[in-house]
Amino acid sequence: MDQPFVKEPKQTITQVVNDAAKKAGDTITVTRFVRFQLGAS
Repeated sequence: MDQPFVKEPKQTITQVVNDAAKKAGDTITVTRFVRFQLGAS
């Protein structure tokens, strides 16, 4: 979760999740994720 966030590379995924949790006034737990890829494999 320390990789850069695609839409804002200056932030990590952890920072984005923590910011969203703060705005929601609750905690957020990432339990799974899906990876999408565009273009030919």
